Amino acid sequence: PKPPPFVMVEKRRIEEEEEEDALEPMDVADTPSAASLPVASDGSRSQPDFSPELLRLYYDRIFPAQLMCRWLGYGTHHSADAETQLLHRREFSFTTGDDVYIRYLSYEDHAALRKDLVHKLPHKIDIGAIFSAAPRDHKKYKLFEPQQREL
Repeated sequence: PKPPPFVMVEKRRIEEEEEEDALEPMDVADTPSAASLPVASDGSRSQPDFSPELLRLYYDRIFPAQLMCRWLGYGTHHSADAETQLLHRREFSFTTGDDVYIRYLSYEDHAALRKDLVHKLPHKIDIGAIFSAAPRDHKKYKLFEPQQREL
């Protein structure tokens, strides 16, 4: 069946607007220029300094810890038990701003992950395998080995 004529007209109008947007030159005033970057003591232009306060704000309010934990625990809205059973055995590791590498981290839920992110302020987060026991307790077990990993 053929769509009604008003649908075809609307579709054509939207396509034309998209083409115009794609061909429209970018406004240079909206983009940061080299002149707006701060000048270093040696006269070179550099990016603004890193802000730990902004990173803390990001981890506290924006970082999707709950979604990430559900995804990494293979959980869904209906299977919260599976999520928590796998998540606490998943290894996380952080690399902090001064290149300190912290391994064998694991979390019971998204709130614990968020709390640790806000406290440690990692610059890099690595996601590891699911182990036979909680990675934070790896010294308590003789048999501590990965059970599942993603490739």
